This record gives sequence, C-alpha cells and structure tokens, in this order.
Amino acid sequence: MVRAESLERDKALALDEAQRILDELNARTEPEVPVLDWQKRTGPCLADVVDFDANLDEASRAGLEASLEASGLLMATFEDGGARLHSGELLVINAAPVTHPLSEYLTISLPDSRLTAQQVQGVLDSISTRFESGSASVVTTGGQFRLGVLSGRHEKANAEFVGVSARRMQLERLRREAAVQVDVLQQALTEALARLDVARQLAQELRTIRDDLPRLTAVDQAQAVAIALEDELDKARMRLAQRDSLVIDAEARLSVADDECQRICRNLELPHHAAGIDKVERVLQAILAQLTSAIRQAESVAEAGRDWLLAVDRWRTEHKAHAVWQASRQESKEVRARLETLEATLGESYRDVVDRIAASERGLKDTRDSIPGARAQTEGAIREASDALNIVANTAAQVTQLEFNCREAHERLIRVLSVPGLLAAVVLPDSSGPTMATEDTPGPGSTCANLVTL
Repeated sequence: MVRAESLERDKALALDEAQRILDELNARTEPEVPVLDWQKRTGPCLADVVDFDANLDEASRAGLEASLEASGLLMATFEDGGARLHSGELLVINAAPVTHPLSEYLTISLPDSRLTAQQVQGVLDSISTRFESGSASVVTTGGQFRLGVLSGRHEKANAEFVGVSARRMQLERLRREAAVQVDVLQQALTEALARLDVARQLAQELRTIRDDLPRLTAVDQAQAVAIALEDELDKARMRLAQRDSLVIDAEARLSVADDECQRICRNLELPHHAAGIDKVERVLQAILAQLTSAIRQAESVAEAGRDWLLAVDRWRTEHKAHAVWQASRQESKEVRARLETLEATLGESYRDVVDRIAASERGLKDTRDSIPGARAQTEGAIREASDALNIVANTAAQVTQLEFNCREAHERLIRVLSVPGLLAAVVLPDSSGPTMATEDTPGPGSTCANLVTL
C-alpha cells in the first residue's frame, strides 16, 4: 500500500515536470541554443545570425555545427566594443581574413538590428574550414576544430541550431519527444492510480477479513518464535558458510604449503614421505644428542680454560709484585750505600744527624712561637717613641712661639724706652737704689718680667 502510494506520487511529479517542459517548448518559437555552465548571454550569438548555404548537404551541416558547438563559437556573442571582458562573457572578435573561410558554408541572417552584416562577415572570414591550414581558428565539416593550441572533434547526427529551418525542426522534434514523454507518464500515472485503487480495495478487504477472523494469539506467538528460529537458522547457515569458506581457504593454504614443502625437499634431496621424514628426524635427534655432548665438553674445556686464565692472571700479578719488590730492594740498597757515604763524609752517624735536625727544628719552632710577642713589644716601643717625639715637637713649637713673643715684646719696650723723658717720669728715686734692672744686665727672662710689670 505504502509502496503504491509512493509510486503514484513519483509518477505525478514526473508528469508535472514533463508537462512543464512541454508547455515551455510550446511557448517558444525557436529552441534555446545551449550555453556553457559559466556563460552569460549578453546578446545574439553566432547561431542566431547565420544559416547554412543551400548547397551544403545534411552530413556536412551536422559536422560543421558539431565543430562550432564543441569549440564554443556556436554560442559565443559578438564583441560590443567594450574595453575588457566581464565575468561570464564568451565573445567572437573580428580578425584577419583567411583562405577557405567559414563564409563559404554559412550565409548571414540578421534578425537583430544591433549587429551589422560587416561584423558578422568579418568573423566568418577570419575562421578557416581547412584543418591543415596554419590558421589559428579552424572549424571543418567533419567535426574538427582548432582554437590556438586547443583542438578537438565532435559528431552530431543532425544540425539543430544553425538556420531557421533547422531550429524549427529541432523545436518540433523536442515538442514531439516531450509530448510522447507526457503521454507515457500520463499512462504510467493512470496505471499507478489503478494499482493504488486495487491495493486500497485489497487493504479494505483484508481489514474486513481480519476483523471477522477470531484472535490467534498463540498462533501469532508461535509464528514469531518460528520467525526468530528461522532467523537463527539463517545466521547459523551464514556462520557455517563462513566456516566452510575458512576451511576451504585453510585447505588451499595447506595444499600450497605441502607443494612448497615437496619442492624444497626435492631441491635439497630430502624425503617427503612419512617414513623418510621419521628417519631424518631420528638422524637429526642423534646429531642433536652428539651436538649436546660436544657442547658440554666444550663448556668443560671453556671452564678449564677460564681457570687457567685466572691462574695466569694471578701469576702475572704476583710476578709484577715480585718485580716491584726487587726494584724496591735495589733502591733500598742504593739509598743505604749513599747514607753510609754521607755518614763517612760528615763524620757522624745518621741517627745523630737526625737528632740534631730534630733539635734544630724544635729551636726554630720555639723562635717562631716567640716572634709574635717580640713583635708586639717592638710595636709598643715604636708607639711610645712616636708619642715622645710628638711631645718634643710640640714643646719645641711652644718654645719657638714664646721666643717670638718675647722678641716682639722686647722690641716694643725698646721703642717705648726710647721716648725722651718717659723713663725719668716712670722711675721713682729710692735710697736703696733703682728698682729696675739696667741695660747692662738685660735677659730674656727679665725683659719679659719687666714687660709684664709695666
């Protein structure tokens, strides 16, 4: 039921699409010239403005249109004088005339006033129809074309787009094919609707019968169990088939391995039957036993060799130690001889010399120990002497200053005493004599004292 309804919907959609295409073709006056996927039609193309020459046969017309269509010239529009190409444009441009031009096979038909016959003629004259020529743009009646470095070939049974008659015939052909398709789809839709009605009637009858029949729950359960068991049986059969396949593969691999084993046995001249293999196995076991015994003997020999090597190493060590002892003994003898010579030269025994050296070292140590104390005493005496020198220098400076002061006071006193009448006015008469010292007994001390009195 569901499948019949789905089929009816698909047939209805296909019929609507075919009817739409038929209506579109009936509305057209000419068929649409095919364009490339990326191309945009911006004006009349070459197919719209040319027609075949009346003397050209149908095969040549089909081949020429095939080459024009495959090369892209058939759907190319004419240059509109723009400075550059825009996205989606495919243009034909006038070029230099060539021999055997396309204008020999095509005539000009201008339904559009935007173009001139000179434009179309210039394009047709610049395209050659001889593939063996050196022209850059070539299309032939055999379906071959060349555009620069691009070349190819295409075939068609009939011309469809060049010329009004060809386009009208193509449009009628498309209309007939679309009408036939609509009729076929209409008939299929009718049959699908009839089958759908029958299915609906059968479904209704089945529902009625189901409602009239008694309930068979046990039967349904048994049927479900039977179905499950059948599924398990199918799965078991599948697993059995897989196991059989694995067994076959294993047998094939075993056969290949057996063939390879026999080939190897033949190459090595070994038996490939059971008795011969058993004999070879016994021989190999005997050889293995002999090899095991030989390995044990070799290990014993190796162990003995290791012991011998250890003994050799110990002998070498003892030999080296003995050589060192001999060298030490010889050196000791030489040292003893030199010592006896030295004792004879010094006139003393070695022991006395050693004792005297030890005593000297002890005296040197005592002297070194007393050096810090003596050094401290010397530094103290130096500091005391320095302090005394500082005191003497200060005292001498004070004496020098006092002497300088006394000389200045003496000079001032002389200048004072040199004033006339000053001394007579100062000195008073006394029966005991003058109270001041005379000039005959001047002195630094008395001068300073008299100066202090004044």
